[in-house]
Amino acid sequence: MKRTNLIIIGIIVIVVVLISYTLYSNKRKINQKSTSEVTTKVLEIPVVVGTAEFYSSPNSLKKTGNIAPFKQAIVYASSAGNIQTLQFDLGSNVTAGQLMAITDPGKINIDLQNAVSKEKKLQNDLSTYVELLEGKATTQEKVNELRLDYTDARNQTAQIRKQLGDTRILAPISGVVTAKSVERGVYVSGGTEMATIVDLKKVKVQVYLTESESYNVKLGDFANITNEVFPDRIFKGKITYISPQGDATHSYLTEMTVINPDNNLLKSGAFVYAEFTNNNVSPALVIPREALLENTQIPTVYTVKGNKVFTRTIRIGNDFGDKVEVLSGLSSGESVVISGQINLKNQSLIKITNNKSK
Repeated sequence: MKRTNLIIIGIIVIVVVLISYTLYSNKRKINQKSTSEVTTKVLEIPVVVGTAEFYSSPNSLKKTGNIAPFKQAIVYASSAGNIQTLQFDLGSNVTAGQLMAITDPGKINIDLQNAVSKEKKLQNDLSTYVELLEGKATTQEKVNELRLDYTDARNQTAQIRKQLGDTRILAPISGVVTAKSVERGVYVSGGTEMATIVDLKKVKVQVYLTESESYNVKLGDFANITNEVFPDRIFKGKITYISPQGDATHSYLTEMTVINPDNNLLKSGAFVYAEFTNNNVSPALVIPREALLENTQIPTVYTVKGNKVFTRTIRIGNDFGDKVEVLSGLSSGESVVISGQINLKNQSLIKITNNKSK
């Protein structure tokens, strides 16, 4: 009886072991299958690729700009007083050095008369004491004192004569009066703004170029300037200034000088179009801008070889909008990932969903 029980127990143990082993094997197979499926899904990352290729930028560039005066000057009152004479009006044509206004010189004339009288008296006194010194009737110190006083009086007279000259306000440049802020008879202080003069015989056309555009133009180049008011007229503008420093938007001020014909045909402040032509632009190797990895400080891309990607550091150059120039690190025809980079790392397996060249 005891032996029979032992046999039954042994059979039960064997059955339990077989069942446990079977369950463990099945679970292991399920886990291996699940792991295999997950691994396959993670590695075969869908991406979109583009191609590094040569690109010829357009040899003409058209920008919107505005016209500014070639020269502009503000006329200020040099001395205080009531305006006695006013010889200009809005729209008046003036030439450099032309008399524009005179402020009342009354008080200055009185000061000048007093100064001249004092100067003459000291001159006579000095002459008298020089003669007395020769006769040893005075001292050298007294003569030196009078000579110093006489020199001061002469300087004072010269200063008042200059003040008298300052009552005559002259045009600093030739041009047209575009602003007038005083009238005859009003009182002005020294430094009061009286008028604005602009010279429009030549004008400046001002445009802003991007960084890459600024490298494709140079001083002395010409641009065609057009205006919607005169659609059939083309004005020639010569580049006279390219800013060496960009503004907050990385734009560079560029100025062209234009001869303004037909009695100032081009108006200051008007909008114009400037078309630059450059026939010396060589094709550049470019890739789509989306290929650049945004989370790296050094320009980096994922290149494609077979069904794997590899990180590649490159050097970039000019900006062509949705394309960027590659100076080194890539060759023409190489494929780069332009979508799906967020899930990639070096040597990740990929699945190309479509080819896209930009």
